[in-house]
Amino acid sequence: MDERRSLRIIRKLIVALLFALLFTFFGFFSGPGYHVNQVEEVSFDRTFGLGFANAAFACDVVFNPLVYPFYWFAGGGHLVGNFSMMYVPEGYSPGGRPFYGDYSRDRYPEYLTYLTTWGTLPNLVVLFFITLAVEVVGRRILYLLLLSGIIGFYAFVLVGTIVGVFVGCLAVLLASKLAHERGYTLEQVWSFFMK
Repeated sequence: MDERRSLRIIRKLIVALLFALLFTFFGFFSGPGYHVNQVEEVSFDRTFGLGFANAAFACDVVFNPLVYPFYWFAGGGHLVGNFSMMYVPEGYSPGGRPFYGDYSRDRYPEYLTYLTTWGTLPNLVVLFFITLAVEVVGRRILYLLLLSGIIGFYAFVLVGTIVGVFVGCLAVLLASKLAHERGYTLEQVWSFFMK
């Protein structure tokens, strides 16, 4: 009996970790993870002898609170301002000079990568605890709340997240009511909706 309980706990931990990794993965994409209002390069100083450049850029980026909860807890859910970073060259010319791209807009994806990855590990930990709470409660249908909120953010940013979570709540309540009235388990209702 004790071995069964241990396996159940390990399974819940693994499922929680997999969902946390999935939500972290969603966060790396524009749309479900973040919305860019503006990115603009302020300065780009090449340091030829050192092999990198000092880049400064202005941005206005909103992160999805469901896939970037740590950013929101840390006060960085909506970043507006100037940021700087060391920019490593994309390659080197035959003469050994570093190549940084032809235009400033060519460097924008690296700027966004810098912003989306600064808190990846603490964000993953927060997501793990959120998904672990869902697993401890034993109601995986609650993931529908998170998924509908992510879809809502993709469509209408923060307002879409709120609407998506609300729609997800209604779907969870409907599924729970259906399960209770017909004697289904939530897993059977979930598989009914996924057909």
